[in-house]
Amino acid sequence: MIDPNPESPSQDPDAPGVAGVSRHFDDRSTDWEHAYGDETGYPRRYFLSRMEGVLGLLGDLSGQEVLDVGCASGTYLEALAARGARVTGADLSPRMIRRAGARAREEGWSRLRGLAAADCRALPFAPDSFDAVIAVGVLEYVPQPRRFLDEAGRLLRPGGRLLVTVPHVASPATRLELTLSWLARRTGARDEHDFFHERPSPARVRSLLAGAGYTVRADTYRNYLPYNLALRLPGSVTLDRALERVARLPGLAGLGASYLVIAERPA
Repeated sequence: MIDPNPESPSQDPDAPGVAGVSRHFDDRSTDWEHAYGDETGYPRRYFLSRMEGVLGLLGDLSGQEVLDVGCASGTYLEALAARGARVTGADLSPRMIRRAGARAREEGWSRLRGLAAADCRALPFAPDSFDAVIAVGVLEYVPQPRRFLDEAGRLLRPGGRLLVTVPHVASPATRLELTLSWLARRTGARDEHDFFHERPSPARVRSLLAGAGYTVRADTYRNYLPYNLALRLPGSVTLDRALERVARLPGLAGLGASYLVIAERPA
């Protein structure tokens, strides 16, 4: 059931920065899906390349119940439903949830089961409700990420799968992006990195998953240019595609700026 006018999401009052992250994504709610719709720009290339990686790891979703944590205005909900899943979305931002709900009604999303404005560490769903949970670009914003992994484990059915993505901090693109971000902050500017609680490495993510009882099944990398620089770089889409081909060579997969991993809850 879609809540057309959610109030504030449930939050842990002692978690620093959670309200700020919620406001940040509230402010971005009106134009979020346009990054995917721009036919020529780098944002579409960046986000769709990562989405292709996510969907590739998930495989066939026919008849499965899938929860998208950090669903924003619903782009992944559409893509998951197109793969045959029955989908539910949750997001910290009430405005993002309202936008997703409006799109669902306008576009007739028949496979949407519900939407909730909620902190990912305390989600309003019953145990063993989902066959898969995804959290794309979420973990880096979360205080106490282990709490989210435990919460996802509560919601997953035995043998269910959790997919998360994070920025790959050791990639050349991310290192350059962080340098540019640091320089921008010296002029008083703010960007996405200011809202991160942690920049977990792939090894850190795998360790967190193992500590929460998951078994990693597969991982991959996507995106090969610093995002904010690529927005201003002529030919960035072509260059990113070329770098993706190079990264298929042995030993070069870790060049990607996005790390994607899928893990299984014990049966």
